[in-house]
Amino acid sequence: MVRVDLRSINKRVLECLVLTGAFDFAGVAREELYGQIDAALAAMGELVRKYPALRQTEAPVAAEAAPAETMLFDMGMTAQEPPPREQLATEFAQFMRVSSTRKLPVAETAAPEATADHGLLDLGGSAATTAVKAKPTATSKGDARVVSESNRLQYEKEFLGFYVSGHPMDAYVGLAEAIDTYLPEDLLKQGDRVEFRLCGIASGIQKRYAKKDNRLWSPFTLSTRRAAVALNMFADAYESYGKHLVENAPVLVQGNIINGNDGPRINVKECYPLDGMVASLVKKVTWLLQPDHPQLSAWLHQLRQTLDKAVGDTKVELAFVMDGRVAPLAEVSGALNWKVFGKAFQELRKHPAVSGVLVETRRLELKETRKWGKRS
Repeated sequence: MVRVDLRSINKRVLECLVLTGAFDFAGVAREELYGQIDAALAAMGELVRKYPALRQTEAPVAAEAAPAETMLFDMGMTAQEPPPREQLATEFAQFMRVSSTRKLPVAETAAPEATADHGLLDLGGSAATTAVKAKPTATSKGDARVVSESNRLQYEKEFLGFYVSGHPMDAYVGLAEAIDTYLPEDLLKQGDRVEFRLCGIASGIQKRYAKKDNRLWSPFTLSTRRAAVALNMFADAYESYGKHLVENAPVLVQGNIINGNDGPRINVKECYPLDGMVASLVKKVTWLLQPDHPQLSAWLHQLRQTLDKAVGDTKVELAFVMDGRVAPLAEVSGALNWKVFGKAFQELRKHPAVSGVLVETRRLELKETRKWGKRS
């Protein structure tokens, strides 16, 4: 902030930078930095008032030569040169402490070290820069945004148009690929009336009224880890499943491909929250294990705890990989059938004792929605 024009780096710009991870190099959680934006701007304002030379100005416009005489009031008006950056950092931390103390009860404010630097002080600072440890707040003053681990990806997509630190579908790796009937990029290559099932993040949801009967329908985009697909949910489907179509929510859609005069289009007939459908669609999970791995027993203990906490209908099998081949399978007792959900699946899948996992899902079945007319 010292090296830029403060008229360009205002509160709104800082909020966007923090929410999209521009200050992650400081090693401080985004929600903590976001809660300190007001204090940082106030501290920077105090520094600028103390050292006017810090204020960036536009390049001077060429003007006529200044008169030789010097006005009385021009004497002694030269701006004081700012001190070294280390001193600025110390004073910035002190101003931050004062500003944070004014906003929070003294008992809840953690006092920073006198020499602490702040990640917002210098946009080009090193990774070793340490933020002032004021008590983090959930929101910046006057803003209803709440920053948390669960919505950081949402803010990245909102401000940048793409994800930076991950993808919401990362929680379903290995599951979504088994549930999907076609790759997203291959959907439009299928024949007329071919049915499909696809998982992804719903976004760009629009609500429109049909010209024929003035009923609501919705075009939207479904984003997977591989591609984004344009879909249409027409009036009949929207009436039944529109309530599940939520912006930036993981969903499972089922429908068919319609090849018309204007080219193929993807027609959504059913839409469900993805978390609830994973447990019902995954029929069996087979874990491929390394028999000689030193942490295998720890993984088996973790598996047992997971199965005890989430009892469901998914069968679990164990297989060992030896000499590049899979040994005969061992099915876990039916009393330990699993209710699969993304987070627990990923924790088990990423364990070093696991060589791979096979996921078997139920076949695609669309509900019958055809309306028969009355016989004459």
